[in-house]
Amino acid sequence: MTVNANENVSAIVETTHGSETVGMAYTSISKPAKEAYLPLVWRATNNKSVFTVKNASAVGTWIYMTYYTESGTPYGPKSYWLPGGSSHTFDPFNCGDAPPEVCNGTWTAGGVKITANQPIAAVASAYWYADGQRTSAGQYSAASSGRTSLFGPSIFRGKFDATTWSLLSAVRLQNLSGSSWAFVTLDFQPRPTDPPACQTSLTFTDWIPPNSSHGYNTRGGGYQNGSFNATLFEVLENNGACLWWGGTVHVTSNQPLVGTVNAAWPLANRAWIHALLGPEDARAAVVLPKQQQLGHSWSRINIMNVSDSTVTSTVHFYNQSGGNPVYSTTLAALPAHRAITVNTLDLSNCCGFPSNFEGSAMVITDAPALIATSELFYNSSAPGGNRIAAYEGVGR
Repeated sequence: MTVNANENVSAIVETTHGSETVGMAYTSISKPAKEAYLPLVWRATNNKSVFTVKNASAVGTWIYMTYYTESGTPYGPKSYWLPGGSSHTFDPFNCGDAPPEVCNGTWTAGGVKITANQPIAAVASAYWYADGQRTSAGQYSAASSGRTSLFGPSIFRGKFDATTWSLLSAVRLQNLSGSSWAFVTLDFQPRPTDPPACQTSLTFTDWIPPNSSHGYNTRGGGYQNGSFNATLFEVLENNGACLWWGGTVHVTSNQPLVGTVNAAWPLANRAWIHALLGPEDARAAVVLPKQQQLGHSWSRINIMNVSDSTVTSTVHFYNQSGGNPVYSTTLAALPAHRAITVNTLDLSNCCGFPSNFEGSAMVITDAPALIATSELFYNSSAPGGNRIAAYEGVGR
């Protein structure tokens, strides 16, 4: 699908699989390019991915897909002819869509690089399975260029007790250099609003091979200095039960990177994905195309200041007919590299937020300092059932 308008617009695509209570969303791609990078692609029993590539040109093009293992081994490229304006969905389990090493199961997870001689756009979907049933899903847009500094405003790590996980996140980073290893530093910080016992932070380094991707799972560990460390995040344990309800991550690198954050709510069978964003993505105004507060659904905005100075921002909510805001709230001063959350459910319980709200939001400040992501929550009575979808805000 292509959207054209006589003014600037922002768009997300949201998908619901009603019979499976699975939902996902992604932000539209405004600038297709001749390269696309997918840092998170799975081919395993309980974690599966597909990705769709669209030829954004009227001229047909060959596309070339190379799968990279986490150690940097390339498989492919696999070629495919895309007629002008067409799209195709690729499944790594399909031998016609993937190189032999991927099809036979040698490759189970990593990053994919897609090149073409015409501009293309790509989106990847990731699915979580349990007992052979698809339980949750997430979706994200491919990136065409990288950043040496990346931010994530919503990182989860929490337990209800010493053994029962409630929320967790995984960061995935792909090195866009085809020849040089990336030396990366990851800095995880709790929100200032998290409990005092949960204020421990974690900073570590890693080496990522050319074109490859590495993962950092707040429950299961992650890569550190080029090898996997299963105990990496245990320093955050804090007496067996601690909750980061949306901490932050800041990644720096000597090579351009792209990245995603996938989050899971295990007891509710809900998961979601959004992209990491860089200072180049920051704006003084960020648009969130879908927001809601209904009897069965609500939304959350995660706002991060990626500048080096404290800023104050205001969130304006608009209904579907546009015009003036139906509700506005000015947030507390936000220090450099810190994040804050605005939840429509909380606003409706305390602050006169409009009932039965469906619309959009805009976050504004006086400097190009903000990035934002949003989660869309649905409870079991919603059409399509119990699910969460997430997307990145669009700078204006």
